[in-house]
Amino acid sequence: MSKMKTKHISKLANYYFVLSALEAAAAIFWLVSIPKEENNSFFLGFSISRFLMLVFLVISIMVALSGFLLNLSIKTSQTVFGKFLKMNSIHRIVIWFCVFLFFLFSSILIYTGFLNPTDYQPYYERLLPLGLFVIISSIQSILLLLSFGSDKDPKIDHRNLLFLKRSIIVFLIESIVFLIIKVTGLGITPDPMDWQPNGMTVQYWELSTAFLFGSFLLVISLLLHNKMPEIFQTILFFVILWITASLLWTSVSSSEFLKHSYFMEITPPNNVPYPASDAAYFGLWSESLINGLGFKNSVVSRQFYVVLLAFFQMMAKKNILLAIDIQTIFLALIPAMLFLIGKQLHSAGAGLFAAGIAILREYNSLLLAPHFGMSNSKMFLSDLPTLLFFLFFLSAFISWYQNSDSKNKAILAGGLLGLVTLIRSQFILFFLLVIVLVIFRRKTLHRKIFYSFLIFSITLFAVLAPSLIRSMSVKGTFFLEDNDIHGAEIVRRYSDPDEKIPSTMNSDIIDKSLYQIGQFIVNKPFYVMQFISNHFLKNQIDSWLVLPVGMSFTMTAEDILDTSYHEVTQRLSNHNVLSILFFAVLIACGFAACMNAHGFTGLIPFVLCSMYMAATAAGRYSGWRFILPSDWIFYLYFSAGIFEIIQRIFKNFKLKQNLNTAIQKKKPAAFKKSIIQNWKPFVLFFTLIGTGSLPVSLPYLIPNQMMTGSQSENLQIIEKMAFQYGKPFRSMLQQTNEEKLLIINGKTIYPRYFEAGQGLTSANPWTVYEVRDFNRLGFILLNQENTNIIIPMESEPVFIPNDTDCLVIGNQSGNGYFEGIWLIFPAIIDSNGKPLTFSN
Repeated sequence: MSKMKTKHISKLANYYFVLSALEAAAAIFWLVSIPKEENNSFFLGFSISRFLMLVFLVISIMVALSGFLLNLSIKTSQTVFGKFLKMNSIHRIVIWFCVFLFFLFSSILIYTGFLNPTDYQPYYERLLPLGLFVIISSIQSILLLLSFGSDKDPKIDHRNLLFLKRSIIVFLIESIVFLIIKVTGLGITPDPMDWQPNGMTVQYWELSTAFLFGSFLLVISLLLHNKMPEIFQTILFFVILWITASLLWTSVSSSEFLKHSYFMEITPPNNVPYPASDAAYFGLWSESLINGLGFKNSVVSRQFYVVLLAFFQMMAKKNILLAIDIQTIFLALIPAMLFLIGKQLHSAGAGLFAAGIAILREYNSLLLAPHFGMSNSKMFLSDLPTLLFFLFFLSAFISWYQNSDSKNKAILAGGLLGLVTLIRSQFILFFLLVIVLVIFRRKTLHRKIFYSFLIFSITLFAVLAPSLIRSMSVKGTFFLEDNDIHGAEIVRRYSDPDEKIPSTMNSDIIDKSLYQIGQFIVNKPFYVMQFISNHFLKNQIDSWLVLPVGMSFTMTAEDILDTSYHEVTQRLSNHNVLSILFFAVLIACGFAACMNAHGFTGLIPFVLCSMYMAATAAGRYSGWRFILPSDWIFYLYFSAGIFEIIQRIFKNFKLKQNLNTAIQKKKPAAFKKSIIQNWKPFVLFFTLIGTGSLPVSLPYLIPNQMMTGSQSENLQIIEKMAFQYGKPFRSMLQQTNEEKLLIINGKTIYPRYFEAGQGLTSANPWTVYEVRDFNRLGFILLNQENTNIIIPMESEPVFIPNDTDCLVIGNQSGNGYFEGIWLIFPAIIDSNGKPLTFSN
């Protein structure tokens, strides 16, 4: 070891020993200041555990001071450090032991103080001083030991200056936006038309847990260095994240936590979380697909998600609780995809951290389901499926953007954009943005880029073509959404409050409505700009507040239901300026780090998410579940910022090579084209087209399992039962003939029983679930018409079979539903050996 290097290490060691002594002294003072346990006194009023901790800290001070005194002699330092460096195995063991202590004590503190505070709060309070001392000392020890092999270059790297410059620019932009919000009130001033709460946040302890989880997996990647190819490491971590999210999310009992949920409400008589509100819409159409009835004469919104939901239910064999778990497992791919995107843009560590945040955030949402109408992975809603397919597209687009000549990547990106557009049609706007981004990257469209972009465009519209053609044949328009639902709502949001808006939208009304919207924008341009800006900034704020900005550090797992995260103005107040600055700086570092690594490519997630938020704001929507597909953006950059700083701390140490290998993306090895490679674009192209055509082709692939009978055919069934079983079918037959009642058949979908004055709390409940002044059973009769059925009943039935063939005898009511008198299940035999029946 050179004399100059020995002096440098000796100086670092002095700092290390002095800091360790001061930290141990501070820990002793902290530990002594905690009230003593008089009933459990061992020595001087301290319990035996606290006394042992004090002894350990005192010994630590003595060791630190001894090391400092020993290190004052350069000759001694050179001898000691030189011998230690020669013992490479001991050197590595000490480092990994410090790593072990860091994870051990961090995990113990999180568990005792935040995961299970009720049982362990007293232990946590006494263990905290020692635990923090060990954690800090472990980090200091690792840095000191790594410095022994440092190859530090005193020259200033211009990339460091570029990183600093970009971080400052992003931070200044954040500050300007924050000032605009403070001065104008945009983003925090409720819009009288619509103003939804922000989504779920994570707490500080969960942020720490996600960091430990990501760091632990990153340490595993270091251990696997040179023992497993990087692609296999990536697959391994992808699978670990998927399994972890699946196990944690499915561990939440669907029956318990969906009991009072807004979209999957559990009600009598079956006490099963049947879909309600928007979820009921998707659930009903998935049932129609499963039964071979297709989309009938309707253009169904979120049609590709409905197809996915139909597959989930078929896999579960109509067991709705199992279907919920299957969907949850499928959506558990979201954290795994965030890992891939984080790795593409920065490092494995950033991706793992972001994935951990996503896992815990969704876990919070599941726990909150009975208390807050938030979309989550256990509800039949399109928000999280949209997010997942958006991440599929984003990962493919980033890969294509970095290699714009690739045909395969162009096909994959175009096809995935088509699939996510079939879930939410506003993603078609990304097509225009893609054009701009591709031209911006290459400055000009040379032949290869033009062909690649042409392939992207052809694939996109080939995936959309079947649904667009069907929409034109059914409704005469190229809309991919149900205009009866969305069209009238958009017109209402771009109209004066006293204007009457038709509830249904035919082609003539659509043309008039588009003209009406245009006139409103022309007449009130500043008003329109104001509410769009207001909602757009709210979306940005709500995404920012997924992180625990302005939240209390003391929140624990028992505070999951604390709704203080909704207090946006309070969280962004001057009282929380340090918290705001902390996250602002790290997010700015994340932006700069991704740009340093990949140039403008590092900004693609922010650009695309912001465009999605802008499209949502243009519809006069914001917050809540409306931006779930995009509100992950800031915690992704926050994760990149954290691990960028960690990389820069370690970059000059001798683990540099291993660390970079573990976290940086390698270029794929070159290989010769094979026959499979030549056919790959065609296979990929037609696979994506086939997947995109499922909303149109699936009804032809599944045979019709529900034939609607005529009045005479249904009457013959009643006559046969009357002849075979006698009562009560003879009475039904007589009453039907005398009162000229109607008999309709179909399948029961989502039966619910309500007493007088009760109903679902949804803002737009189905006709059969609305509050009424009499006891009744309500369900949808799945047939060619999707008939609303209400049967007045004095008492609650024990059980009503769901998705089962039935006959309903009654009359059409003037209130928009069929009022049943008799409900018959011909294929289900009751305890008396007769078909199961219910009546009013």
